[in-house]
Amino acid sequence: MFGVVRRFFQRDRRPSDQQGFTLVEMSIVLVIIGLIVGGILKGQEIVNNGRIKMQVAQIDSVKAAVNTFTDKYGYYPGDFSASSILTSTTTWDGNEDGIVGDKASSGTFITDGAAVDSEMEYVWYQVQLASLLAGVEQTAPYAYQGKLPGTVLWFGDMNWSSNAITAKMIRIQRSATPTGAPLTAVRTADAQSIDQKYDDGSPGSGQILAGTASDTTNCCKGAACSGSSTTYGLSAGTSAGTGTAANYCVLLWVVQ
Repeated sequence: MFGVVRRFFQRDRRPSDQQGFTLVEMSIVLVIIGLIVGGILKGQEIVNNGRIKMQVAQIDSVKAAVNTFTDKYGYYPGDFSASSILTSTTTWDGNEDGIVGDKASSGTFITDGAAVDSEMEYVWYQVQLASLLAGVEQTAPYAYQGKLPGTVLWFGDMNWSSNAITAKMIRIQRSATPTGAPLTAVRTADAQSIDQKYDDGSPGSGQILAGTASDTTNCCKGAACSGSSTTYGLSAGTSAGTGTAANYCVLLWVVQ
């Protein structure tokens, strides 16, 4: 077989005895090229599926850390007045109102497309002090890097304004700094794959939702992202960003 391939690419070009190739030989070469291309594409798919599984496992580890922290200290991380027990300064104390959001505004849920509020940053600092998560940034802002390329996780009480869902959620976005609206980070194809495997497959219902900062053309096909009839649109995109040309999402994962 390899002799055929060698002959195909290194033919004897002497005009006196140049020979053509049979259909069988050409077919063998085309099959080999197809196998090589297919192997490359399959390898990329395996790598990407591995990243998705790692991202889901990381979400599960965050859920476990939050529940363990709450059971141990009686408050959610970020909302807890950590300096009373953990080796911390009062700078990173929450207001203990039961809501992981804005320390200065008690009982207020943040809009899922808004900037990170203060207690949402405290979350990672406090779970790090409690030795419940590995990989948290060691200096402010205490962001938690995701497993999908370029992603960052934030946890807090959010109001998903598209369908008036208020709950504790993990938001997966691109921007690592707390200030500014969340930037899109999760490829629409990956968001759809995660939603189909671990929820109901719709960006507008269930436990996995497309955030309002997502590109609505792709992550929420149609003008409004609400209800189980909403689908993911997989139109062509450019790179992660906030414009309508971007084929990326901000993903929300309802925790409680």
